Amino acid sequence: MSWQREGASTWINGEVRAAGAVIADAAGVTAVVHTLAKAPHAADAIATALIEQEVRQSCDD
Repeated sequence: MSWQREGASTWINGEVRAAGAVIADAAGVTAVVHTLAKAPHAADAIATALIEQEVRQSCDD
């Protein structure tokens, strides 16, 4: 995989068997996630959830 862009989001990810890693930047928030023994795309899902949580918290402030 290489760096990918969609709108204001930039990310890179990679998976090998049950291990995954992602670096994602969206809405001014960067998440770095590494997973072991998880389902496919788990690192992507966790990074997305972390970014969404951070954006919600910053809107509440």
